[in-house]
Parts: sequence; structure tokens; C-alpha cells
Amino acid sequence: MAAMATEDEHLLIVGTYSENLGFVDGKGKGLYAFRLTSSGTFGAATFLNKPLLGNDVVGANPTYLCKSVTHDDVVYVVDESNLERGARVRAIKVDKDACTATALGDSLATGDSSACHVAATETHVYVANYCGGKEGTGSCASFNIGEDGSLKSDASEADLLQDACSLRRLSALGKFVVPKHGDPERQEKAHAHMCLLSSNGTLLVPDLGADVVWRLNAPTLTPMAVACKCEDGDGPRHAAWHPSLDVLYVLTELPCRLL
Repeated sequence: MAAMATEDEHLLIVGTYSENLGFVDGKGKGLYAFRLTSSGTFGAATFLNKPLLGNDVVGANPTYLCKSVTHDDVVYVVDESNLERGARVRAIKVDKDACTATALGDSLATGDSSACHVAATETHVYVANYCGGKEGTGSCASFNIGEDGSLKSDASEADLLQDACSLRRLSALGKFVVPKHGDPERQEKAHAHMCLLSSNGTLLVPDLGADVVWRLNAPTLTPMAVACKCEDGDGPRHAAWHPSLDVLYVLTELPCRLL
């Protein structure tokens, strides 16, 4: 049984892989929880080799999470798997004092596979799918949030392949050209690696395959322009805004550069 939290502690939830996907040999069993004090040390043990939520609830590869903007006890998590309707995203409700969690609503299909990032606003959740579709290219999906913080499905009889209210494949943003001096194995297609929210209501999507960071309207995901063009072979993976300046930092995966 987990020890009760103190006022000095924060709950740290960690995602894992449970499958061997080639680039990782996962041994996890779901989501795990730790207590972190304000001084940066770990508090009393919160589990004994037991997950906060198991793979039966959060999927085989619950790898990325983010907090709800409006509900302090709600967290969104993606399952980085390749299922019949793509990867999955779901909401969970967390009791941080008792260190317990339960599923909130249904697990929704992201439309493509290998969901690798999730971000939230007051009204929508955004998911980056690394690959998927007939072309195998990455995409970005947006989902409506209900009043209780759960995710709402917008699946229709005409499109049962995904539950998103909008889905934008990066291949539709422009003719893809393999970077001349890039990595032919890693950059054979467009690959979305994250969704970064901007203060002006737009969404930035680093594309590891095309060496660009796309700018999309949110939540419709209609294309706007290239926000940042990296050098061939950079493979942009992650980005972050400066907290007070109009400056964007981009982390590249292939040469491990910070731009």
C-alpha cells in the first residue's frame, strides 16, 4: 500500500514501453508513480514493482503524458502502439494523495500509429503520430475535451478509422523530398515528433523526416507555413519556447544539436 503524500511532495508519473519495437526492448508494465519532494529527493516508496495503472488500462506502450490545463487531477497519456485504428490516447483521473488512478472515459484512436507526444489546452488535446496511413507518414490529431476532462470521440460512419475531430498528415503539407544530405533510413518520410502550442493559438510540429518545423492552425490543423527550416540531416525532434522572449529552441535528434 502506498504511503500518503505530504504537503512537500509532488507526484511524478512515468510512462514505459512493454514491447520490443526494435529501437527499444520494453519491459514496463504500464504507468509508474514516484513522489518527489521540493528539494529534489524522492519521498516514501509509492509502489513495490507494481504500476499505478497497468497495460490493460493504458495500453502496451504508454510513453508520453501531459496534465490537463483545467483539471488538476486529470492526465492524458498516449499508447505508442500500432493497432487496427492506429495508436491510442486516453484520459486518466489521478488521486495524488492516495497515489491511485482510474481511467476517465474511453481510449480513443489517433488515426495513425506510433503516437509519441501529447499536449493539452483548455478545450483540446493534440497528439503527434510518428507514422501511419497508407503512405506511412506522420500526422497530427486533435481531440475535443469534455467538461469532466475526458476525451470526446468524433468518429463518424464515414470515417471510423480515427476518433479525432481533426487529423492532418504531414505529407499533405507539401511535396516531400528526402533531404539531400540526410539519413535515408530515418528520413524516408515525414515524421511528426511533437505538438508545441504557441501563445497565438497556433501549433508547431517538428518533422524529423523533412527537416522542418510546421506551423498549423489549432484546433483545425489547417496548414499555415514552415516555421523553421533546419539543415539537411538535422531531424528536428523537440522544440520549446523561451519563457519571456519570442525565441524558439529546437532539439535535433540525428546530429544531437540545439538550435
